[in-house]
Amino acid sequence: MQHADATTEEPIHKRPLPPPQASDAVPPQVRGAPPVSWLSEEEMRGLLPLLREFTAEASAASPGCRCTIQLLEGADTLRTVVASETRLGPLKRTTFPVGVGIAGWVAENRRPVVVPDVSQEPQFAALGRSRRGAMACVPVADQHAFYGTLSVSYPDPRPLPPAVVALLRAHAHGAAVAIAQHRVERARAEFTAIVSHELRNPLASVYGFLDMVTTELLGPLNAEQREALEGARFGVRQLRRLADDITDLLQADLDRLVLRRAAVDVGEEIRMAIGAMAPLLKRTRLRIVTDIAAALPTVQADRVRLGQILTNLLLNAMKFSPPGVTVTVGARTEGDALRVWVRDAGAGIPEGERERIFGRFVKGDSPQRDAQGMGLGLAVVKQLAEAHGGRAWAEDAPGGGTVFAFTLPLRDASGGVDEPAADDTARRRETGRQTRALHQERAEQAAS
Repeated sequence: MQHADATTEEPIHKRPLPPPQASDAVPPQVRGAPPVSWLSEEEMRGLLPLLREFTAEASAASPGCRCTIQLLEGADTLRTVVASETRLGPLKRTTFPVGVGIAGWVAENRRPVVVPDVSQEPQFAALGRSRRGAMACVPVADQHAFYGTLSVSYPDPRPLPPAVVALLRAHAHGAAVAIAQHRVERARAEFTAIVSHELRNPLASVYGFLDMVTTELLGPLNAEQREALEGARFGVRQLRRLADDITDLLQADLDRLVLRRAAVDVGEEIRMAIGAMAPLLKRTRLRIVTDIAAALPTVQADRVRLGQILTNLLLNAMKFSPPGVTVTVGARTEGDALRVWVRDAGAGIPEGERERIFGRFVKGDSPQRDAQGMGLGLAVVKQLAEAHGGRAWAEDAPGGGTVFAFTLPLRDASGGVDEPAADDTARRRETGRQTRALHQERAEQAAS
């Protein structure tokens, strides 16, 4: 085994470890930094796609090689978490002590090494493996902490030039930065989710009090008082919806979005959502027609979350359609999915903008001058559709306007966290009540 810039191949177990040379030294603050705590399963699910990119890039630089990343689990154990072109499976549970094996030596000494032939290296034999081939291993670390190692294995013995190690170190540093950034983003999301959640109760109390006052349960109001209180109630509604939307989006980001699935008649849910929009339809002079295929199969979905999707799409269509036109809502099966769509009569969306409009806090130009919103409605639609295992998108409507569509799989293929729904009458009634309340609240808010 060689240090990255050494000139001999003397196995490390036969000699005392020399001090790092300037060319392969890891900064002192990294060598002495405590390891990060082992990532939770939630954190790892979000991080694995990023780490796979680094292993894919590292292995692509040398065709035929295999790249793996090992992260610290506690202070004295490494766990293999990513391998190029492999979905790990049982390999994900492969662990070995720090100090044992080549990656273990790198983790203990925080220094890159090169092994021209692992069959000649006792550190590799200590793991009980038998194969030939070259290997390079570098620390995954930044200026603040050491996270683990990145290893590249070659199928045959060969010398590895310093340029190879330099490239691997660049990939390893990128992986370390990605880990650190991911943890910071999760911490920020955790904080925001807690704040948004904690806002719900006081906002509900304030809204309830304002509702009592405006309905004159506490005494009569004059016109000026009523106008002021209605404005305050509208502002609280906006804050409640904002807190709900942010919480839903962040729960999805943190893999904590719970879906309470049950057999759902999507046609019935569409009609319920449209019925809740009656006051707003009258105000905007819009007409809604349905194009729902007969005998639609039921889908396993969360009724309340599906109600959010439908309500947000209907409000979006009303917001961007001029008064007096027709909005179409349809549903039919396509292959192994059920497709639902809402067609508006707006000005349309340029092709290059159709993906961006599903981003957070993205707002379009509405012909309704008093249209309200924070630009989160379509982001929630996309997140909830994907949590169900479907997708959401926008496309041109023939003859003008835009079609916003989403799919629900006829077989469960979700990426969300499911909570089994109790198959009893009480649960179904409560879910139906929550769905109707959601439709009504969103429609009232839009009509305010």
